[in-house]
Amino acid sequence: MWADSGYDGAPLARYARAVAAITVEVVKRTSPHSFQVVRRRWVVERTFGWLMRWRRLVRDYERRTENHEAMVYWATIFIMTRRLARYENQQPPIKRWGQDRKPAAQAT
Repeated sequence: MWADSGYDGAPLARYARAVAAITVEVVKRTSPHSFQVVRRRWVVERTFGWLMRWRRLVRDYERRTENHEAMVYWATIFIMTRRLARYENQQPPIKRWGQDRKPAAQAT
């Protein structure tokens, strides 16, 4: 599993290995003021981008960590079921950029 540098630490790695037999690989940025391509960093950033489309996850409304974790699970379930439904129905992925613009309404 790839994780952001905020999840760096031995306790998380031990927990993930013991509970789910997952190896955690932390993907760190090189420098905050320079651009450099980092291997697999885009996966972490893309995942955060997908999750930030869910209003409930943008702000921390939950009092308990279990509730917030449940909301992350719900968001990922919705994201994956929509992607799988489009795949099963052989629909092309939704184009978010590069679409034709709607013609502007003409003023009279």
